[in-house]
Amino acid sequence: MRAHQSNLKAVRPERPPGAGWHDTLADGTPVLIRPVRKQDASLERAFLRHLSEQGRHDRFVGVVQAPSDAVAQHLTDVQREDQVALIALVQRDGRDVEIGAGGYFRTRDGNACHAAIAVDDAWRKLGVGTLLAHHLIGMARASGIRRAYVADPVVRGEHHVLAQSLGFRSRPDPEDPAATVFELEL
Repeated sequence: MRAHQSNLKAVRPERPPGAGWHDTLADGTPVLIRPVRKQDASLERAFLRHLSEQGRHDRFVGVVQAPSDAVAQHLTDVQREDQVALIALVQRDGRDVEIGAGGYFRTRDGNACHAAIAVDDAWRKLGVGTLLAHHLIGMARASGIRRAYVADPVVRGEHHVLAQSLGFRSRPDPEDPAATVFELEL
């Protein structure tokens, strides 16, 4: 079963409709993808604590040893116009549980953005990363960004497959021989 994907060919509004997008994962689980809010700090803290070291690396594009309240507060206090942050939520025992997060920072010239996505290990291969990526790409296009890029270690095959399935082209990172840069023209 494939993950439900929203109509990406249509022009999306810069902000998601209503409370966000309601999608379905490959296993049939309903998921809500929406912008992160300041009030999500406890969800973010729980998500960060549950992530593997590799998952934290994905979230921060570098290793964070101990997720803290301050880090969770920082990640959920998105007030800058050059930054977008989304979270993926499922319901468990009547409460929201964060299973993925993603976002981008716009470059100084405003024409490109650097993106990152992290998915809880238990929820990988169900379409969480793909859904987050599609929504981020749609938002970036709608805001006038023309190019998205992601840097990833050379050895990360799973991420490379996702990037290539989304249409990103890869090239060696000129500043880091252990990394690959993925670029997508929007």
